[in-house]
Amino acid sequence: MLWEEPIFLAPLALVTTKHGTTAGDVRTAHRDQLLALIEEIAAVAMTTGAVVDADTAVQFFDSVPATIQSSMQHDAAAGQAIEIEAIGGAILRAGVLSGVATPVTERFVEELRSHPTALPADDVVRQDSGQRRLPILPNRVAPMMGVRTRGWRRRSNAGLATPQDSGH
Repeated sequence: MLWEEPIFLAPLALVTTKHGTTAGDVRTAHRDQLLALIEEIAAVAMTTGAVVDADTAVQFFDSVPATIQSSMQHDAAAGQAIEIEAIGGAILRAGVLSGVATPVTERFVEELRSHPTALPADDVVRQDSGQRRLPILPNRVAPMMGVRTRGWRRRSNAGLATPQDSGH
């Protein structure tokens, strides 16, 4: 399972998009939010048996050029669809599945879900006899997050995984 990417990319995408700023500004003006997001993602990852280190993620974030922006931020600024469910939503769903609270991630995701170009959370839903309906993880994110996509179906052409796409 690969958590090295989400522990860096999710906070980068969420904070730069919410604030419309660069990684350098995130490191200074929004550092408390950055650290909280990294800690939440590390906690979720560790419940899956992944070996991640929040301090290493922070060091890596601190080493990237200050001018870096996230692709989600670029998409939002260009009026293109932002994949909040594929990034922040995936962290929330992994938190639910693992029993780890992710309140900071939830605040960011809820705010960004209201962005005019955010892909709807209900584009794809899990069809599971009476269980909570959770949006599906895109095909490229589901395996990374350790979530199986069996039993999920497409509700739109949003480019999201179907059971046939998931390899299960």
